[in-house]
Parts: sequence; structure tokens; C-alpha cells
Amino acid sequence: MTAEAVEKEVQEEEEQERFVVDDDDKACWALQKIKELEDQVEEKEALAQRQIDQVNSWLDKETSSLEKQINNFKNMLFEYAQQLREEDPTMKTHSLPFGKLQFRKRRPKWQYEDELLDTVKDRIPDAVRVKEDVDKRTLKKIVKDSGQYKILDDGRVVDTETGEFVEGLKVVDRGESFKVKTV
Repeated sequence: MTAEAVEKEVQEEEEQERFVVDDDDKACWALQKIKELEDQVEEKEALAQRQIDQVNSWLDKETSSLEKQINNFKNMLFEYAQQLREEDPTMKTHSLPFGKLQFRKRRPKWQYEDELLDTVKDRIPDAVRVKEDVDKRTLKKIVKDSGQYKILDDGRVVDTETGEFVEGLKVVDRGESFKVKTV
């Protein structure tokens, strides 16, 4: 079924009385229509993805050749800039009408290995940071299963032994969700 046919069918349905699902047969028909439409969406997405893949493949082929040419020109300019720098060792920038050739000092790259933490703990303890956070999974289990805590209607959690609220925690009931599953 083409997109035009689907659109025409939808328009015809809108022009007729509003369809009402009031029995299992109509519900089954509606589920079948949903499945057909979902299949059409999947077909369109698959077609689009094939086209995207084809364009991306073409783009990769086209740009890889251009990237090689760009790198060749950059290498030639680097060699030229090095010659200029040999003549003037203090040169950092050589300005031209269509761009600049620049040398910039880069900051050192720090490489961290796995064993660093143990070493720093022993030798430079001021450089160690301790990060605390709430284990939310454990918190949920304790609040729901321990019997010591009660979730009130407004979502606040109270400690039943002390009567104190657990500040910073609120349990929001999100109600039910509705799903339509097609097979």
C-alpha cells in the first residue's frame, strides 16, 4: 500500500463517522490496522536507512581522497614553515593573504595508569578525593522492605521509629501506563 493510499484511507475514515471500538472484533481490526501501519513505518525507515548508508558510503569515498590531498598540502606547508623557522627561530606565525602558518607550544599530556591511585594515596594523600553518593538501589530496597519506613500519600518517606522524614526523598506514584502491542 502506497503512502498516498494510506493518506486517502485516513481521509475517508475522517469523513465518515468516527469509528468506535466497542467489541473485541473491532478491537482486533484496530490492532491489525496498527500493525499494518507500523509495518509501513518500518519499511519506510528501512528504505531511508539504505539510502542514508549509500550516501554515507559515497561521502566516505569522496572525502577520503580529498582528505589525502589536504594532508599532502599541509605537509608541504609544514616543510616550508620549518624552512622559515630555520631562518628566524623566534617565528611563531607566518601570515599570508589566504591563511597563517603557526607554531604553538602545547601543554604536556598527562598519562594516568591504573595503579596511580594507590601510589598517590601513599605519597600525596592531599591529591586524593573521596566521592560519596547515595546507592539508590539499596535505598529503595531498604525503604520498601525493611518495615521501618513508610511512604505517605503525598510521597514523603517517614521513619516509623523516630517519626522523622527522610529529607530529600519523595516517591511519586506515576499511575498506570497503557500500551498497545501488536503481533
